[in-house]
Amino acid sequence: GSDMLTHEQNERLTRVEGDAPMGRLMRNYWIPAVLSAQLVADGAPVRVRLLGTDHAAFRATDGRVGFFAEGCPHRGCSLVLARNQDCGLRCIFHGWKIDVDGFVAEVPTHTPNPEAFAAKVPVTHFPVHEGGGIVWVWLGSTPAPIFPELPFTLLGEHQVWMTVTKAYCNWLQGIEAALDSAHVGTLHESYVARWAGEGAGRTLSKALETLAPRYDVERTGYGLGAAALRPLPDGTTYLRTTTWIAPFVCLVPGSSGGPHSIFIASPIDDTHHNLFHGAFSQEDIHDGVHLPDFTRQLVGNRRYDPFNYGGFSGSREDNYGQNRAAMQHGHFSGFTGNLLQEDMVTQASMGPIVDRTKEHLSSSDVAIIQARRLLLEAIDDMNAGRPVVGTVPGIDHRDVLPLDTVLPSPDAHEPAVRV
Repeated sequence: GSDMLTHEQNERLTRVEGDAPMGRLMRNYWIPAVLSAQLVADGAPVRVRLLGTDHAAFRATDGRVGFFAEGCPHRGCSLVLARNQDCGLRCIFHGWKIDVDGFVAEVPTHTPNPEAFAAKVPVTHFPVHEGGGIVWVWLGSTPAPIFPELPFTLLGEHQVWMTVTKAYCNWLQGIEAALDSAHVGTLHESYVARWAGEGAGRTLSKALETLAPRYDVERTGYGLGAAALRPLPDGTTYLRTTTWIAPFVCLVPGSSGGPHSIFIASPIDDTHHNLFHGAFSQEDIHDGVHLPDFTRQLVGNRRYDPFNYGGFSGSREDNYGQNRAAMQHGHFSGFTGNLLQEDMVTQASMGPIVDRTKEHLSSSDVAIIQARRLLLEAIDDMNAGRPVVGTVPGIDHRDVLPLDTVLPSPDAHEPAVRV
């Protein structure tokens, strides 16, 4: 059929709030909620909005993470305001204490038999799993399955670098940007060129040589493997794959053996998402405090903030802080903060939910087309009571690494012929 979406399909793919089909589909997966580093033992609780609903996340005295509905079960006061102490949250309104395990432990306002009363009060709380520098939460109505490990979720804390940035647009715009290899040589031209100039043989520089890759896209048990193939002037082919572990996680290959990149779009509500961005390697790649060395050429004048890594330098009214003088002096996009800022700006500039009925897709958009089809089919599977993609019990995805390499010319023994 046509690759252009109908309005109804666009709604099904993007809307996550309430009883929207996509929101119901997402409750079949562990959802990335908050950076582990944002939760400090006995520190301030953090408001985490997911699928249009607000929650309170906190790290207890003993290091465990609690994840509750934001409203206190007594009279709805925000538990983000609560005191975090003695392995639970104490509401500042009437002093009710809710234990990290999700039960009411103390009800100072009730007499007699406060313990019996407390035992009857339900607390809306959710299972969590920590891995890869992220706290993941299970919002499904069924019991939480074993977490399906990813290539980066069992590595040491210095082998995984992770940041988060609030994105001012729908979650699917984040996924589609990560799946789109074609923009690397244009949008990111200035950072890629600078990065490539720092070391001989860095393969990512080859993305600057051929802007229209040919795509081979393969359906997998977990989502998609998307191979972008760029024929080069010497007859070789630059192969760069993206691994999409549906529905949230994209893995993009490192260059010349460097750390692989992670892009995870987690839906706050219909018109915002959190973009978790980081990298992983079998080696230690950061010290937990400073910007990792391998990213230094990909950062401009933006101060390093792992909790708002790719944030804007201005509002939509002033074009997000775009620097036209820098463009005149050779910076391609004019977004001089860092490479991720370029992604965040272009996604937001499309509007909170882009109208995909007005698109004119090109040959390099095959991965995006296939991802949309897969998600629409997953909703159909869910509605029909069939298993949805990537939810086979007991499967993990630790071996689905992306690839970045140069393939030899078809006949390497003969000199490449330029036509």
